[in-house]
Amino acid sequence: MNQIIGKDAEVRSWPKGIAVVTLLVEDLESTKQFYRKVFGLPLVFEDNDSSVFKLGNMLINLLKTSVAGSSSSLQKWQVVKRDLALSSPST
Repeated sequence: MNQIIGKDAEVRSWPKGIAVVTLLVEDLESTKQFYRKVFGLPLVFEDNDSSVFKLGNMLINLLKTSVAGSSSSLQKWQVVKRDLALSSPST
């Protein structure tokens, strides 16, 4: 479904799904507890800087804002995503 908005703008269809959402958080421990208690989501990865929950076919990555811009954090997250993708059964 493509629509023309304005003179040269085009809106394309959304992808079929979203694999990962990363949320930047100030207080990782409190936010992690919130997702566990309120939503009852399973924790699939955790380290000092992030916690990853599974919500259906999507991953929710809670990442400390203090490390969000670091290249080492980005590299680590790429490895985590790869490992989770390899260990998750396909649907």
